[in-house]
Amino acid sequence: MKLFWIRTVSALVYAGLTALSIFAGWYWFSIFIVLIVVLCLVEFSSLFIEKRNQINFVLPNLTAFALFLGCVVVTLSERFVMPALLAMLFLLFLNAILFIGKKVTMISLGVAASSVFYILTPLFFVILLGQAFSDKPWLIFAFFVFNWLNDTMAYIVGSLVGKTKILPEISPGKSWEGFFGGLAFTVFAAAIFWYYLRTFELQEWVVLGAITTLAATLGDFFESALKRFMHLKDSGKLMPGHGGVLDRFDGILFSAPVYFFILLFLQR
Repeated sequence: MKLFWIRTVSALVYAGLTALSIFAGWYWFSIFIVLIVVLCLVEFSSLFIEKRNQINFVLPNLTAFALFLGCVVVTLSERFVMPALLAMLFLLFLNAILFIGKKVTMISLGVAASSVFYILTPLFFVILLGQAFSDKPWLIFAFFVFNWLNDTMAYIVGSLVGKTKILPEISPGKSWEGFFGGLAFTVFAAAIFWYYLRTFELQEWVVLGAITTLAATLGDFFESALKRFMHLKDSGKLMPGHGGVLDRFDGILFSAPVYFFILLFLQR
């Protein structure tokens, strides 16, 4: 019971900060996501660091983060393109020099490159989502609600009645009952958003919620497989009762591009 309340309070704080950043405007939302990017990069790198073999991940990750930040800055104005490009070229050159001097390893470069595809690109889509629909913050909020509801209700339903495991060798706690429970509550939430917003048709909201759930579930399994491969239970300890930030954003990393492109299609 104590763990339940710890998880609840932690989730409410995270949800409150997210909602506050969304409705405060695109700039504050972007700052919030940039902070999330930093935390996810640190946690992702830590998955590959052994205590007896502290590999230098700082510069490669700094380069990856600079790439992300450069893309964000460029979305503000075209005049930032050249400074961002020069900064990136400098960091890439510095990486090459240190790699030749064996100060940066192939593993650290590989992890940084992986983070570009796994973390930075999806979270850049979250920022694009905030920018493209800054005048419709409820659409941004709906994306997070779908992910939160799916994650929470899949956990609760799975804990109560879950018997049929989906992929026990990857994630023993996830069941088909939990999956369909999360899907059902997410679709119900989509119907509520339709009723109050009337932005799209009901069936479009339902499809949006359902596909977001499917993508988020795949993201959850991917991170579970990664942690199992590295023999770890959580990606970090920043969020009490949940693990790390990456544990909370695993579904978002897969569902953000999907949600963004579906919204663009529906807006046509």
